[in-house]
Amino acid sequence: MSNDKKAMPAHSFLVVDDNPDDFFAVQRGLQKAGVKNPLLHCESGEEALEQLAAAAAAGGLPSLVLLDINMPGMKGAEVLSAIRDSRDAALAALAVVMLTSSDDDRDVHAAFKGHASGFLNKPLELEQLERTLERLRGGGWRFCDSPG
Repeated sequence: MSNDKKAMPAHSFLVVDDNPDDFFAVQRGLQKAGVKNPLLHCESGEEALEQLAAAAAAGGLPSLVLLDINMPGMKGAEVLSAIRDSRDAALAALAVVMLTSSDDDRDVHAAFKGHASGFLNKPLELEQLERTLERLRGGGWRFCDSPG
């Protein structure tokens, strides 16, 4: 992706994951859940932040970011923090759902402490994905309960 100031397609979802297989699994899961939104992909946190900043400047952010926690370079928690700390109000309020293959409860707690909109385990389970998307559609992500 280039650094040009470019709005992202309306109602798009941005998947940030360094593993192409995981990206395709997310893509399949969204298709099975009946999601028709345009799907964009960044392979690193740095690339995602560049694209999000450009999209914010152009007035066209995605509707949702699905962000892998464990990536080389900038980790998902760092990307989430940068999004939440953004001076751009729309970017700072963006719905960000964390993705992980980890079964460590500390990852879940860290995601919610960082004000993640939701948390999904990989491989994606259709029912869990559908529940999360329904919460987001209804605006419930703002009131998402953190784990115990």
